[in-house]
Amino acid sequence: MILYEFFIFLFILTSFITRTFGGDDGLFSRIIVADIFGAIAILIYFIDGKKYFSSNRINSAWILIAAFALGIFGSYFPLKSLFEVIILAFLVLIFNSIVSHYNTPEKFTRLIIAFAYASLIGSAIGLYDIFIGGHGLPRIFPERASGEAVSGFRNAGQAGAYMLISIVTLFAFYTSTLFKLLNSNQRNLIRLTLIFSFLFFITTGKIAAYIGFLVSFFCYFIYKRNIKVLIGTILVASLIGFIVIRFETAAPLLYDRLVRKVQTRILEPAEGKENNAGSNFIKANFGGALQAFIDNPLTGSGIGGFLNRYGRYEVHSTYLKIVGETGMLGIIGYLVFMFYFIKTIFIPSKIQRKNPYANFLRELSPLIIGCIISWGYTYHLRKREFWIMFAIVFLAYRLINVWKINDVKNEAE
Repeated sequence: MILYEFFIFLFILTSFITRTFGGDDGLFSRIIVADIFGAIAILIYFIDGKKYFSSNRINSAWILIAAFALGIFGSYFPLKSLFEVIILAFLVLIFNSIVSHYNTPEKFTRLIIAFAYASLIGSAIGLYDIFIGGHGLPRIFPERASGEAVSGFRNAGQAGAYMLISIVTLFAFYTSTLFKLLNSNQRNLIRLTLIFSFLFFITTGKIAAYIGFLVSFFCYFIYKRNIKVLIGTILVASLIGFIVIRFETAAPLLYDRLVRKVQTRILEPAEGKENNAGSNFIKANFGGALQAFIDNPLTGSGIGGFLNRYGRYEVHSTYLKIVGETGMLGIIGYLVFMFYFIKTIFIPSKIQRKNPYANFLRELSPLIIGCIISWGYTYHLRKREFWIMFAIVFLAYRLINVWKINDVKNEAE
């Protein structure tokens, strides 16, 4: 299975390149280079005769897909809905292939390292393009809009959402006892990735990701109730302020963009001022999604059937998208799926604290709250990084018992 793991590694490594193969419509407008590597990996996996792995957590994803698929028959754009269902089914197959293969402590470490490499490369390229490429030197990826930090992503919003998941996952790993099991090179890679990912994350201007980040680490501080964590939080907040101030001279276009987004998305709405950004969000997301649900409570507009029927833009929020585009069937399917997702992370406290995999999930549990909040503006089910993170979480959950068995054997010897 060396060849299979090679293509899975390439899938993860290129997951930050979300620029599609072309067009604004059709299947090719949704395919990225990582999907090609993922499809090859799935093909190799089944040709090799590996059995499909089944569990309640994976089956919940198929329940979600079935709920979305039923909406195709009532969709305003059936072909678009079919594309959305195919994409989601493909990501679940990728998820299944990963958890079926990386099911030992050694392979789990390789999975974490692969995700760290992807985040490090993506963030390093993004920082280079915005600070160095913006001063006359050749960029690695073309600029989409003035002052926008994108790296290989189609837009800065995708970059911010990706880096939020990367930061919370790798930070939880870094603070867990699993980190101590790595060799020195691997530990340095995780540290470097967290630094670069954090710096690039700041440049993205993704307000929902910013809010998710703050909530994540506020919950983490409450959870730990540790003076070291408080000091660390203050230092990080000070670092953010210092870095953003420096943007004004190092990258003025980026600085102007960030200031403008904060003013229009946070400060002006908080002061009760009307602006296009705020009013458009309320009208297009809340109003449109609720109207689609009222028109067809059972299936909504059909997944992907909202655009060009109820609004000029796609629904940003996961939760509003589920309500407006999938109706009651999708809401039930999503609640079942998220129940098992959350259940995987929030493990019972009775599990031994010395178990490093249980410790990793306990470290992640307060941080994931910020992600759940940020998904109120970002449709996370279509994100490759979400399924990579879910695979890491699911494998850590399974390896809790593997570690307990090995621990018992070691004590017996």
